[in-house]
Amino acid sequence: MSLFQEAQCLRCGSALPLRVLWDFARVNDKHVLPGLNLLTRSGFLRGKIGITCPNCGATFRVVQTRTRIAYALVWAAFLFGGAYLLRALPHSVPADQLQPLRVAVLIAGSTAALVLLRILTPRLAMVRPPEEGEKLIFPLRSAYEPPKA
Repeated sequence: MSLFQEAQCLRCGSALPLRVLWDFARVNDKHVLPGLNLLTRSGFLRGKIGITCPNCGATFRVVQTRTRIAYALVWAAFLFGGAYLLRALPHSVPADQLQPLRVAVLIAGSTAALVLLRILTPRLAMVRPPEEGEKLIFPLRSAYEPPKA
């Protein structure tokens, strides 16, 4: 499996809708659907979240280990890269233009980091079968269940 390929069902191999899960969590986080509170402030899913394969109906737990590592690496790269740039800028930029340039670098870098993390978050999440007796929340389950007669 490629690093940036969305997770696949461990039973049938079809793609799991993790991007849809995060989009639903973001909509919920904007208080459109109050009560679920699925996202933490940093963009991780809160609690033990499960997902159901739309093809075969198998259930899995969403694991965010790679996502957390990616967040740490992206922010560390942003901080160290920004520190390096801010240290190197005074040698190549006139003093009167230095402060606006520092602010522009900070805004551009943080925006790029946030966009990158928003795109990569669902692609870096993994799934595993639930453990025996593990209670999971399935926010997207109603999308895959047939209507009740």
